[in-house]
Order: sequence, then C-alpha cells, then structure tokens
Amino acid sequence: ILPYQMLGSEWLSERKRAMLGDEMGTGKTVQAILAADLVFAVNVIVVCPASVVGNWHAEVKRWRVGDWSVFVTSYEGMSGAHRDFIFSQRWSVAIFDEGRFLQTPTTKRTKAAYGDVDGGTREIPGLMDLAEYVWVLTGTPMRNNASEMFTHFKALAPDRIRSKKSGKVYSFEQFTAY
Repeated sequence: ILPYQMLGSEWLSERKRAMLGDEMGTGKTVQAILAADLVFAVNVIVVCPASVVGNWHAEVKRWRVGDWSVFVTSYEGMSGAHRDFIFSQRWSVAIFDEGRFLQTPTTKRTKAAYGDVDGGTREIPGLMDLAEYVWVLTGTPMRNNASEMFTHFKALAPDRIRSKKSGKVYSFEQFTAY
C-alpha cells in the first residue's frame, strides 16, 4: 500500500457519499476496499463494467482485511438480472466503479444507481438509497466539460448545487449556465 492510497481510503471512509477521481492506474480499487474495512462494512456491493467483474473479485480477495461479504455485478446486472436481489438488501457500502457510466440521468443504469435524478424530487429510489456509504470511482470524472458532473452532484452532494437564493437544487440548465 502506498501512502497516498492509505490517505485516499481514509478520505473515503470519512464520507457517506463521495467520488474518488484519482487518475487511472493509481489504485482506486484498493483504496475503496481498504475504506470498506475502515468503516467495518458487513456487506458491500460493487457495480462495475462487465469487463472488470473478475478483477474486482481478485482484488477483494487480495486486499480485504475485514470479514465482509461482497457482491460484484455489472451495470447491466444492476439494472437487469440482479436487480431484484440487489434491491431486496441493505448494503453497508455501494461502490460504483467507472463512474462515467452514470453521467446521463435518463439511462436505466443511472436510475438504478441514483434513483430519479432527472426529475428533481428523487421520489424513485436507487441502489444508493439502500447503502450507508456510496462511493463512486472514476479516472475520468468529466471527459468533455463540467456538465458531466451534474448527475453525480445531484445524487451525491445536492447541497453543493443548491441556489442560495431559492434554496432549491439547480436544474441541469441552471447548473450548466454557470
């Protein structure tokens, strides 16, 4: 473990909702696993691209210190085949790897993860509502422009995009106007 990875895992463990936007190849997976240990997780769900499901299993086996269980699924599995199981549980930690997959509020996977962030009321719950801690990992938080962060802010930290004047969370149009 490198010192910055330990700092990153401590930083995550101190936040109920957070995005770890370290560069690619810096060990975000290890940091999230160590953070789950630090919060004394009981059960963890990892949602990631299908191509890295096996990698997550191997990394958890390698780095996990605690006695927590893990369920790893793809974004397709979260909003499809595994949906009923996932939504019948309460989770200590939900980890969304490759958070760029959750930038568009109208997709099935974003709605399954974050709930209805497109509407404004979040009346439709998402996986994040079933977890005590929610951590998004990405090496590319915004590939093109700042508007790609709107969905994440609205789900993870709505107070960061709240109007001081009206007290309401900004709409996408208001957010991108600044």
